[in-house]
Amino acid sequence: MRKNQTVHKLLKKQDSKLKRPIKPRGGKSSSVPRIIYRNRLDDICILLPPDVPFPLRPEIAKSYPEPQLCGVDGCTNMRTSICSKTQVPICSLACYKKNLKAFEAL
Repeated sequence: MRKNQTVHKLLKKQDSKLKRPIKPRGGKSSSVPRIIYRNRLDDICILLPPDVPFPLRPEIAKSYPEPQLCGVDGCTNMRTSICSKTQVPICSLACYKKNLKAFEAL
């Protein structure tokens, strides 16, 4: 008897799943025009939206920012991060600890 009830429950579950509408999956397709670059064996092309002028205006590349040194006294290493409390550039955990000690002493 128990076996029949289990089978009946399982069949009921399948019926309820079939009654629900199937929702399409996948990302939303946006209607925003895009620039598309295609590199195929037979051709290479750039597809632009109608409102983008072509040929594109040349631009000069931005220069890299100057490298910063560690802000802890006596350290000459390059900066790897910035202390969240003092906003001083630091290079290592040891310099971070020195920086916090100096900040707390003030």
